[in-house]
Amino acid sequence: MASAMYNQGKAITSDFDDITLVELILVDETYVFDPDHLTATIILDELSGPGYSRKTIGGRTITVDNIGDTADHAATNPAVFSGLNAGTIQAAVILDSTGVVPICFLDSADFPLVTNGGDVQVNFAAGGLVFDVA
Repeated sequence: MASAMYNQGKAITSDFDDITLVELILVDETYVFDPDHLTATIILDELSGPGYSRKTIGGRTITVDNIGDTADHAATNPAVFSGLNAGTIQAAVILDSTGVVPICFLDSADFPLVTNGGDVQVNFAAGGLVFDVA
């Protein structure tokens, strides 16, 4: 599954850099993306266990590219989960400032990733909310 936007997230992304808090959560292998999902559905599959807590995403900006006809949403600060031992990561999900509206589903070639007590770092690419797991 590729990274994708939630329908609710599409409605608020024009204010992405003005939202004071944006959270990243990790979901387990039982979660299946649907653009119509609301957070209540997603958090049923949110990871839980040692080393896991929701992470605030900082350094957010939007860059409009008129030539490529895109608006790139970027975040500079990585999310680090130290000593993570909370099951299998299927994907990451970004939620709005209320922790209620899902903005986007983030997939990676590194997922699924079985956690084993090591550190997991989610790094955001300079060109937008695409990331690598280090």
